[in-house]
Amino acid sequence: MRSLRNWILCVGMLAALLPMAAAQAAVTNVSPEVGPAGTTFLFYAGGFSPGEQISTWLNSPSGEVVTVKRTEIGAATVGGGASWKWVAPDDIAEGRWQMVVHGKKSGLEQVIPFTIGDPAPSPQRNEAYGVTPAADRAGASFTFFANGFTAAEEVAISVSGPGGALADADAHLKGPASAEGRVDGWWISPENAAAGTWHIYLRGTKSNLNRDIVVTITGNGGAPSASLTVSPEHGTRDVPFHFSAAGFSKDEKLSVWLNSPDGRVISAETIGNAQAGPDGRASWGWQAAADAPLGTWQLVAHGQESGREAVVSFTIDR
Repeated sequence: MRSLRNWILCVGMLAALLPMAAAQAAVTNVSPEVGPAGTTFLFYAGGFSPGEQISTWLNSPSGEVVTVKRTEIGAATVGGGASWKWVAPDDIAEGRWQMVVHGKKSGLEQVIPFTIGDPAPSPQRNEAYGVTPAADRAGASFTFFANGFTAAEEVAISVSGPGGALADADAHLKGPASAEGRVDGWWISPENAAAGTWHIYLRGTKSNLNRDIVVTITGNGGAPSASLTVSPEHGTRDVPFHFSAAGFSKDEKLSVWLNSPDGRVISAETIGNAQAGPDGRASWGWQAAADAPLGTWQLVAHGQESGREAVVSFTIDR
């Protein structure tokens, strides 16, 4: 009887820990990854605090910040996950977009890339392999397929770049080769991946067939992350707040916006020019409107060329 009671107690403890473990899993996904204007995209992001309020916005291919009008997302679940739908407008620009989701309590910010455009035609059986996109910045996700393997065989995967093979590559296959000898998978490149040519190597464990899928990492791989500070950290509506940024690219223009205490994304009218100098640093001011909500605000700075982002919190008091 004591053993049974102890077993039940252990099961209860595990059940209590499961939501915590789920909340720690910072996983993102989008389906489909590519679609034309009018497509309904389904997004998922995990790793947030249970039940925390969440805000979303978009980064366009040109680096412009675009407000998400309606996504039916408000708060994370008890497990820290959030899923929502978004319909691409009919007049949306084609290219590589980013859906950004931000937890107001945890400060966790996740970027989910996707593409507006016509999906690539279904590959023919005689095509050796294919990858989308063929080139992107560090941190991007590359989706690929390869043909020619033996039906149902396991396929080994590895990734190598300018600095050699990755010891722990975030590369995955959906499963063994299909009956037609095809495998599908994806690789999420490291945020600090060096710019240059990278290779996704596939090898059939039975057929010994090798496929070398080549992709290119563009931009400033391995560059330092951006940072942002504010002074004062607490102030009234009539006090200007001064922001200082560092870690952006030389002479890079910055997009700046605000997350209000009620979760709205608001365009920031800065005092001064939000643009980095030759050393990657920038500074500007901002003053709240007379009717600005009281509480904790966040200012976000996004590098239009590097794609780097920095967030800082401050409080508007009475």
